[in-house]
Amino acid sequence: MHRFGPWKVRLVCAFFCAYLAVQIVVPLRGLLRDRPSQFCWFMFTGREQRLDFRLHFDDSRSVDLRDDHGLRRKARLYRLDADRERFLPPHLCATEPSLRGITIRRLDSGERVEYSCAR
Repeated sequence: MHRFGPWKVRLVCAFFCAYLAVQIVVPLRGLLRDRPSQFCWFMFTGREQRLDFRLHFDDSRSVDLRDDHGLRRKARLYRLDADRERFLPPHLCATEPSLRGITIRRLDSGERVEYSCAR
């Protein structure tokens, strides 16, 4: 059996402590930011944007996205860190030809944003 010297034991302990620090500090640093970062624990603690989408069609119909099951399937996002306010309106306008515009309401602040579907 090989006998390890004290310098090898210190080297192994130092490597283990450095490895453990990287595994904890890097994800923790990313978790403390507003937006998700590549190396953090957001896959477990994602913060969902609280948004309400109201769709306005050419025939003067106005529909809440939560009420229309067909449109809701088209608007499904599989990642919580995807910006729904940025990506959903262009996608819905491209897939629904009769869509005239979208009103996005931020439920946290009550602020409204109008998105127009350009033709």
